[in-house]
Amino acid sequence: MGGVGATGKGRVGKVKKLFGRRRLKRDAPGLGQAVIEAGGTEVGGTEVGGTEMGGAEGRGPTQATEPAEPAEPVEQAAPAEPAEPVAGPPRGVEAMLREFALWQLSLADPTTGLANQPLVLDRLGQALVRRRRHGGEVVVCRIVLDNLDEFNLEHGYATGATILSEAARQLTSALRAEDTVGRLSDRVLVAVLAVDDEQVVGSLRDRLLQALEQAVPEQSRRLRLHADIATVVAGPYDSPEEVLARAERLNRVSGQE
Repeated sequence: MGGVGATGKGRVGKVKKLFGRRRLKRDAPGLGQAVIEAGGTEVGGTEVGGTEMGGAEGRGPTQATEPAEPAEPVEQAAPAEPAEPVAGPPRGVEAMLREFALWQLSLADPTTGLANQPLVLDRLGQALVRRRRHGGEVVVCRIVLDNLDEFNLEHGYATGATILSEAARQLTSALRAEDTVGRLSDRVLVAVLAVDDEQVVGSLRDRLLQALEQAVPEQSRRLRLHADIATVVAGPYDSPEEVLARAERLNRVSGQE
């Protein structure tokens, strides 16, 4: 028993001494700190992972976190430029064009599109001026459509207006571009021509009559369009009004007006 007790005592002493050493090793600063650093957790005021708790400092230097760089501002798309308006004529030009169109309408016959009396007088005056400068003759043919009323009564006024418009077109086609064809009244037309020789007057009258025959449509050919043409050669000092008045007197002498 005594031996056993002594042996037991000896063993207990060895055990105490062994555990005492381990406690010292555990409490050693190096070992405790190594365990702490490996776990990444601070106990008892030791700094772990660059963070201090309880005021104790660790061995490793503290690394401050760098501030994040500010994000670059997003560039906003520039607003789209408004589309340029389609360039048109200046307002002054538009007004001039509008006035010119109105002026043309005021000088044209609305039914036939021929020159009306003011424009006929203007063109006749220009022809007289050119004749004084360059020579030649100015001829005026005053055309009275004496049976136009018969077409209106038998076929209606719409047909009469169509025949009148076609007569204007045929006369214009039979003459030159520089000649003028106009309408003076309901059934009176006029042609103003500049010629080199007065002898062409006879053939000119025949050409105008043939053109008038083509103005009647096929369904109305049983009625012929009768016309009286008074031809006047302007004198050297005649005015436009005087030339037209002489042609009108000739038509009245023939009993057609």
